[in-house]
Amino acid sequence: MHILFISPYTPNLIRVRPYQLIRALRRAGHAVTLATLWRSATEQTELEALRQLGVEVMAHPLSSGRAAWNALAALAGPAPIQARFCWHPALAQDLAILVKTQQFDVVHVEHLRGARYGRHVQSILQHRADAERPPVVWDSVDCISHLFAQAAQQSRSLQGRLMTGLELARTRRYEGQLVRQFDRVLATAHTDAQALNALAGTPDKVHVLANGVDLAYFTPRSAMPAAANDRPTLVFSGKMSYHANVTAALHLVQDIMPLVWAQQPDVLVQLVGKDP
Repeated sequence: MHILFISPYTPNLIRVRPYQLIRALRRAGHAVTLATLWRSATEQTELEALRQLGVEVMAHPLSSGRAAWNALAALAGPAPIQARFCWHPALAQDLAILVKTQQFDVVHVEHLRGARYGRHVQSILQHRADAERPPVVWDSVDCISHLFAQAAQQSRSLQGRLMTGLELARTRRYEGQLVRQFDRVLATAHTDAQALNALAGTPDKVHVLANGVDLAYFTPRSAMPAAANDRPTLVFSGKMSYHANVTAALHLVQDIMPLVWAQQPDVLVQLVGKDP
């Protein structure tokens, strides 16, 4: 198949879901065209690695200024900030040219932040006959409003609680609309699928595609290097700019570890992740 894969962020080992999906599709022999955004020189290098796998990459830079402007512009409209945050007119224009000049078997759209690009593609494809119009699949990844509802109650960040509380209602409305508008909808877990189906009033529209694990990458080496000390160590790994991971890390250190340290005071905790 020829697959148009739209991602609002660079697929990599941090954004591992689209990264591994693309790698698996290429290993299976499918042609993949990736339309995406990058925000750093590192991400540009990561895109080059995807090109080396045979992925056709069409990418534009998303500056902090544009992202901030997108967020401000969203405040004046009905759609949530997440839906507008990664919008780039140049990428939208390139997508329009792409779907008019090439024939794809399926269009795969990643995340709520990419959904507007998916709707943009649908608007261009709507004039084609049904037999010539590829299905547009939205991989929601998570039900963002479900996460917001939890964060509004549980986040240790005041800013996080305020923002998610303000965005909750319109994110719910928007996600419900998207589920009804796309041809197929995916989610990572049953909880998210159930939440999205409930928002849309569609009991079985959303299907679960769980995250896989790269067993080769995560297989321990037969001879591990000696540790600097022999202390038992617990590693918490995650993207540490994400409020849910911050809350989980604080819960670990403040609530759980005191119970562990009471029994075994030499245990070492390491918080390992991007953007702490």
